[in-house]
Amino acid sequence: DIQTYTNEQATIANVKAGMEWLFSTVTSERDRLIFFFSGHGSREERNGVKRECLRLHDGPLFDDELMQLTQTLPPDVLSVLLDC
Repeated sequence: DIQTYTNEQATIANVKAGMEWLFSTVTSERDRLIFFFSGHGSREERNGVKRECLRLHDGPLFDDELMQLTQTLPPDVLSVLLDC
């Protein structure tokens, strides 16, 4: 299954919802996932700290938000490819 978001579709809400959908039924026995992002990345200040983020259509998706979404995954299931 593949979900693709381009231009106006590449919103924070859509990407988070897509990742939640993708991660919802993962098992380590049968699944291998790839999250691929091609776009801009940047370092933004948040709470007085510079953080890395993906620049989506409506704003930044910070690295800690991305990591939080992956915490329920079994080990060695997800590969993240970033072309930023």
